[in-house]
Amino acid sequence: MNLLNWGRLLVQIELERRKLYEVSKNDPANFKKLLQVSQQLDELINKYQREVKAAL
Repeated sequence: MNLLNWGRLLVQIELERRKLYEVSKNDPANFKKLLQVSQQLDELINKYQREVKAAL
């Protein structure tokens, strides 16, 4: 994976992190939505970690 793709993945992670913050702030009782966004964020972080590990 090249640096441009890493940068894009980091942007996706940040956007998903912000989405999780907004959901937890505005609708904390919506556990289904919180879980969904949290899982998506976890998947993106895991993908990034795998890519970095593979590159090293």
